[in-house]
Amino acid sequence: MRSKYAVVAGFVVVSSISVGLGLFLGRSMDWTSRGPDSNEQEILYWVAPMDPNFRRDEPGKSPMGMDLIPVYAEEDAKPKASTVALSPSVINNIGVRTAVASVEPISQKIESVGFVGYDEHRSSHVHLRTEGWIQKLNIRAIGDPVKKGDLLFTVYAPEVIVANADLIRAVRRNDKAAEQSIRIQLQNYGIDSAQIDEMAQASKPGDVFKVFAPQSGVVTTLEAADGMYLQPDSMALRLADMSSVWLMVDVFEQDIARLSPNSQVLASFEHLPGMVLEGRIDYIYPELDVVTRTLPVRLYFDNSEGLLRPNMFGRVTIIPAETRSAVTIPTSALIRTGMSERVILKAGDGTFVPRIVTPGLTGSFGEGSRTEILQGLQAGEEVVTSAQFLIDSESSLSAGMGRMSPSQGVPIWSNGTVTKVDPETNSITIRHTAIDELHWPEMETTFAVRGNLTAYELRPDEHFEFAIMRGSDKRFSLVDLRQMGSKHHKSGHLAPAGAAER
Repeated sequence: MRSKYAVVAGFVVVSSISVGLGLFLGRSMDWTSRGPDSNEQEILYWVAPMDPNFRRDEPGKSPMGMDLIPVYAEEDAKPKASTVALSPSVINNIGVRTAVASVEPISQKIESVGFVGYDEHRSSHVHLRTEGWIQKLNIRAIGDPVKKGDLLFTVYAPEVIVANADLIRAVRRNDKAAEQSIRIQLQNYGIDSAQIDEMAQASKPGDVFKVFAPQSGVVTTLEAADGMYLQPDSMALRLADMSSVWLMVDVFEQDIARLSPNSQVLASFEHLPGMVLEGRIDYIYPELDVVTRTLPVRLYFDNSEGLLRPNMFGRVTIIPAETRSAVTIPTSALIRTGMSERVILKAGDGTFVPRIVTPGLTGSFGEGSRTEILQGLQAGEEVVTSAQFLIDSESSLSAGMGRMSPSQGVPIWSNGTVTKVDPETNSITIRHTAIDELHWPEMETTFAVRGNLTAYELRPDEHFEFAIMRGSDKRFSLVDLRQMGSKHHKSGHLAPAGAAER
């Protein structure tokens, strides 16, 4: 009984395999029965049965060893499977909104935070240059404002009293040499010329001399007190001018290369809602912090209105002086998945099609949050910014995710004309024809050049066929090329354009 069931099961399996093989062979070999006198449509290209992204201009084998099958003009003219058509009522019900891709000036901004501090270039310490006792202190607390020339305190100093007496005697004797020597001595004690003139004209030596504020500002440190004994190494007080302040920020190691002294600096503070203050880079320190691996940067801000105070917390944006223009779209229009990034493009009235793109920087380019598009989109095209996930789901059901996420190992062929070559970055800009596999229209795209191509030196205005492939960084790069009409691919390393001229 068991052997009888085994025979029946084997017969069923063999029959199934035979039917499936017959269907496959029938489809694979169907094109061979079309003779030159056939009335069938023209064959546009040949495609792999298991991978529609693999195309060739002639019959052959796919990477899996299967025969390529033809695609006819009438088939290619049909609407793409991934295209979604919606009625006006559906578009209104699901809330479809669109925006136009535009060219915006962008730059790689550096975001950081920092704390306000005193401008050390506008600070000064007050010391005595001789020993003495403070007789009267006019400054009573930290934070007291002073102006340049204000009397800070008076000092009783025995050495100054002795020098004062010597000066009076020299003046009375009309001894110019001795008078000049004593004047220099008093200046070395830190006494200004006006006080020295008063001492010289006095009838007897004074008990004290005066110490004045060397600059305007506020008292940030106060060590002096009435009756205190001071020596030259004792700091009496410290003054800081608040008309300008420093903002100390830390810049991460990967952002250091984009720092330059002429960068634009913007800062915002919580106590100033809606206000953005503009400053400048005052100094870039030469050494990184060994713990945080960040580089300290000192920013300068004008504070003549007194809006900023030391130890305030601020958010800082440093914008490099060199900017560039690029195609950008609202960030909300970008659909990010684990396999690819794409947008939903409005192709016509009620017609939408997904397109793979390569995003770049994201930031406040123009108005609101926008994302740079490196490949796959050109200015003026209209993308969906609302309800795009619903349209994308419908497109995925129709076309399958495999068609929307080309394999990294399968090259895509097209043809175009070189418009720009950059030997320094080993990249090339091509004005190419439409690439159906990616739903890309005819446009200019910049590709990095694969390093294994050597036999071709690209020049501007040259027309050729090329193959691109998507890498792990999700960017398409030039991996193969051939002359128009040639069946043999170039190989080896691609010589950087312009090498001959150099």
